[in-house]
Amino acid sequence: MTSCGRQWRSRWERAPWSAQKAAPGPAGAVSPTLPSNGSLGHPDLCRSACVFVVGGTCLNGQSCTYCHLPHDEKRAKLDKRQRGWLKELSESQLLPILLDHMEARAEDKGFARQAMGLLQLLQRRLRVLPPAARPETVLAPKKLRNLDRALSRMTFFQLLRLAPQDDQQGHAIAQAIYELRRAAI
Repeated sequence: MTSCGRQWRSRWERAPWSAQKAAPGPAGAVSPTLPSNGSLGHPDLCRSACVFVVGGTCLNGQSCTYCHLPHDEKRAKLDKRQRGWLKELSESQLLPILLDHMEARAEDKGFARQAMGLLQLLQRRLRVLPPAARPETVLAPKKLRNLDRALSRMTFFQLLRLAPQDDQQGHAIAQAIYELRRAAI
C-alpha cells in the first residue's frame, strides 16, 4: 500500500496478458520438472527471480509465478532517463525498435522459429497503427544509441514487457507467450 492508501500495481501487473491474471494452460503445476511455474522458459523467457526463494523459502512453491531457478547475471533495467525516452516515442515508433531487438534475441538464443507466432502478432499490431515519423525525429541520435545499448542487454521477455499493450490482442499474446515458454522446456 502506498501512503495515500491506494494499492500500487506495476505496468506489468496491469497488462491484459499478465501471467498473474488468468494465464492460459492447465491450472497448477506447468511442468513437474520445474521448481515453479514462473521458471518456465528460463532464462530468457521466464519471469524475474522470486525474492522469497532468493531470501530463503517461497510459500507458493511450484504454483509461484516467479522464477525459482538461479539467474547468473543481474537483469538489465532501463534507468529513469531511458524510460522517459520510451514514453516520448509513439507506439508505431517504439514497436519496430522492440521487434528488432526481440528478433535478434530469439535468433541469438536459438528460439527464433518458436517465437515467430508471437512476433507476428506484434507485427500485425504495427501494421494497423497509423504511420509515424522516424524515431530520430523525436529523440536525438545519441539518446537512441544509448537506448539501443540498454535494450540489447535485456532478455526477450523483458523486451516483450516494454511493448505497448492492446486489450484486443491480450489473450492471443498471453497464449503465444505460454506456448513459447512450453516449447522451451
